[in-house]
Amino acid sequence: MPCYAIKIGNDVGVLCCGRSHGPKPKPCFACGELTTLLCDGPPRKPGMKTCDRAICAGHSVHVDPDSDFCFDCQKLRQQQGVLSL
Repeated sequence: MPCYAIKIGNDVGVLCCGRSHGPKPKPCFACGELTTLLCDGPPRKPGMKTCDRAICAGHSVHVDPDSDFCFDCQKLRQQQGVLSL
């Protein structure tokens, strides 16, 4: 039975074990840790609705209750002068 650990915050994590019923979480683009978040920033490629970059809690910017941005999208957002979604 495969098991893997996912960090979900500072010094907090979960251990996931069981039969494979779907894809394993993607690694964070910055550190390689398994992730539970995808960036909700603007799309990086045509045809995408959001950035969708895999990000861990340590490499995300929580911008509202339902949105997390990668550092690149947050930087772009600040350059455009956007204060809220």
